[in-house]
Amino acid sequence: MSLKQKLDKDGVILVKNVFSVDEIDKIRKDLRAYFEEKWIEHDFGKVQNNASVNCKFLEDVLAHPNMVSVMKEISGDDALFTGNCDIHQNKMGNWHKDGGFFGKDPFGENYTPVYKVGIYLQDQQNPKRGFQYKPGSHKVDNLTDGEHQAMTSAIGDILIFDLRITHSGMLPTLFEKIFYPIFRVISAVKIAKPIGRYFKNLVWKLFGVKNRECIFFVFGPNHFETESFAQKIVTAQTKSPSHQAKLNPSLIEKFEKQNMGICQAVMPEK
Repeated sequence: MSLKQKLDKDGVILVKNVFSVDEIDKIRKDLRAYFEEKWIEHDFGKVQNNASVNCKFLEDVLAHPNMVSVMKEISGDDALFTGNCDIHQNKMGNWHKDGGFFGKDPFGENYTPVYKVGIYLQDQQNPKRGFQYKPGSHKVDNLTDGEHQAMTSAIGDILIFDLRITHSGMLPTLFEKIFYPIFRVISAVKIAKPIGRYFKNLVWKLFGVKNRECIFFVFGPNHFETESFAQKIVTAQTKSPSHQAKLNPSLIEKFEKQNMGICQAVMPEK
């Protein structure tokens, strides 16, 4: 069964050894250095959206030859990079589908899916603290259907999943379930947002939970749905006049050298 066939069937696949251990080690150091200076508070962790523009150190990750090869194997030689990319550090998760930016019914018979790549920068061997998903749930419009499973991965592996699949990055422990709602209310006040993260970091330290960092980005086939997704993301992320959604020329050049397509929504105007 090909990667594409397995992805269509289960909604998620694991691809082994896309990056070397040394490459991931460098990426992790760059990501941590970035988060020392800049971040957005979200779900008791640090995130940075539009990272394909904001984080130049990711360019060699996004346009890595092995990564481009996998994207083309799944979505064809004319696969498109959407520009959508986020980095996370110690962010909590909950069950959801990444379906907020689809143009038409994403569960219709003729829908053409787009895919998200997840690159975890540490071993994800603990099934309770890694990627959670429900196989086949990318074909149903609810969060309840499907048997809960976990996807473990090693350093250098990547996950690829259909954005419609029901998934969670990491589920809270019983202790976290009890206390985090309280701190979520407190963190709703902008000036108090870091309080939840500080508390979570303390809990993780007490229980020996290690840092958890990851990169996510979206690609798809050369199709209306992929272009539509990119345009909706750009519209959502450019509400601030100072926000720049167009890709840097250096990343565009790296993709073009490998004949990797890019959605028009994130290409600079000529």
